Amino acid sequence: MRHKGLINSYKVTDMKKLYPLIGSLILFAAAYFGGLIQTFTLAHPWWYKNATLVGGAIGIAIALILIWYRNHNAKTTNKIEILLGGALLIVLYVDYTAGRTFIDSDIFEARAGKIWHYGYHTSVALFIPTAAALIRKFIK
Repeated sequence: MRHKGLINSYKVTDMKKLYPLIGSLILFAAAYFGGLIQTFTLAHPWWYKNATLVGGAIGIAIALILIWYRNHNAKTTNKIEILLGGALLIVLYVDYTAGRTFIDSDIFEARAGKIWHYGYHTSVALFIPTAAALIRKFIK
């Protein structure tokens, strides 16, 4: 029997599991290139692009782990996705507040700047799996 090769061995149903992740990446790219993310999170022009790439890579890794884990335990994965969504809302609030504090301060507010910087990484990393989970729920 002849081996079909790596690409031909995947079933179409297995590839459909990646559609929500692809959709969330399209949404994220549209928000990034449209300037929505930079406006909402007040991302700094110096570290905006680099932080987006780092946070995006972490978010893709989290989403892929959740896609894999869903095959083993769907209930726990649903709970994790809900927690990630709640964490995203909290991080967006903290990130926006720290950004405003840093921008509005008369003196250099180092702690607010660090929270703002790391909060942006975290918000990008949490956006991708949360958007993928929401897309997956609406596609069904």
